[in-house]
Amino acid sequence: MRLFLTLVFWLSFLPPLAADDLKAGAAKIDITPPVGYAMWGYGARHDSPSVGVLDPLLARALVLGVGNEKIALVSLDLGRAPPRQSTQAIRAKVKDAAGIEHIFLCASHTHHGPVLELDDWPDAKHSYVHELENKLADVIIEANKSLRPSKIGVASK
Repeated sequence: MRLFLTLVFWLSFLPPLAADDLKAGAAKIDITPPVGYAMWGYGARHDSPSVGVLDPLLARALVLGVGNEKIALVSLDLGRAPPRQSTQAIRAKVKDAAGIEHIFLCASHTHHGPVLELDDWPDAKHSYVHELENKLADVIIEANKSLRPSKIGVASK
């Protein structure tokens, strides 16, 4: 209840939006690494390689826009968000392709995801981490392409 009241209080200070001001778009992409990639999360695992895939890992992007301002919110089925240099590469590609300057990458903290510190596996030319950077930029760009007029609502039982 406290969170709800805080949100209502905060929203009351925002200027009213015209019915068509807010736009939203969404997309998702498979980010599962190849079998054999080092797994993250448990010290006893010692970065042992994966032996198969039970469930695919996904990235889901939501782009919200008002006027010329946009933000991308991306949920990741990963142990943590990509390293800083990867985030910078994603941000640069998305800014150039879609004009989005604000990106929020949020990992689920799964202990069954890949190690993200290996930027040369399986080799430097075909690195999973660099492919991940491209996939994350692509899913944000795809979500941006699907922007549609949207509304935000609050309900209570």
